[in-house]
Parts: sequence; structure tokens; C-alpha cells
Amino acid sequence: MSRVGEASEHGGTLVEVMFAMLIVSLAVVGVYSVLGASRDSHLQLDERAVVDESIASAADALKDYVTADASAATAAMAPGGSWKFPGDTCTDCWALSIGDHDASGFITDKLKECYPSATLTYTVSCPSGVSPCDDAYQGPRVTSFSIDRGTPASQCQ
Repeated sequence: MSRVGEASEHGGTLVEVMFAMLIVSLAVVGVYSVLGASRDSHLQLDERAVVDESIASAADALKDYVTADASAATAAMAPGGSWKFPGDTCTDCWALSIGDHDASGFITDKLKECYPSATLTYTVSCPSGVSPCDDAYQGPRVTSFSIDRGTPASQCQ
């Protein structure tokens, strides 16, 4: 039995309970923020993998167009009977002609779902130090790929 004026030690004070709730709340917020950051990181990695898949697909298809003679006379040996890369907007050009080319047809459906206006381009150039750099150059060529995702679709924002 406690006497009047003595503090009871059976329960916590309101301040102690509030302090415990604050600590638990901070822990819960910390866990959710880590989970959210992890999810965002995973989505970015997944998107990067889809972009890499599109570029790898175009680069692999482009290997079929390596030739020393891309004239009309050899077109029967070309993939699809033409040395023009499928979907390329350049007119009357070989897939490995010096300059910019469109390979947007190789963008995966998964990437197009979120970025319907995405474009995939590749640029063919001569190695550094080669001059003049034009289609008459018969040595190895440098190919670089670029993807412009454009504006994401509303369901992907």
C-alpha cells in the first residue's frame, strides 16, 4: 500500500509513453523510407536493363550488315535483300554508311509501354585520325548508340 505523497512505480508516466511512441514511429518511418528507396533503385535498374536489351538487339542485327561491298549488285546477299537497316529513315543508304541512323524498330515493347515516343539511333563514324571520313573509307567503323526515352506515359510516372 502506498502512502499519500509517494510516487507509484507500477506504470509509466505519460511522458515516458509518448517518448516510446516517438522512438517506434521514427523506426517505422526509417524502415519505409529504406523500402521506398530500394524500390526506386530496383525500378531504375529494370529500366536500364530494358534500354540495354534494345541497344543489344539493334547492335546484334547490325552485325549482319558488315560487308566490303554494299552495292546493289550484292543486295541479294543482304538480310532481307537490302543493305538498308530495317526502319532506318535515311533514304538510299547502307546500314553502316557514315552518319546518323534510326533503329527505333528495335526498342522493346516493355520500354515502349512507358515511353511511347522513345527513339533509338546509332551513329557510324570513322576511327579518330581518319580523314576524310566518308563512305569511301573501307576500314573499320565506329558505331555508337543513343536512346531518347522522351516523355513517360502517365501510368509510368
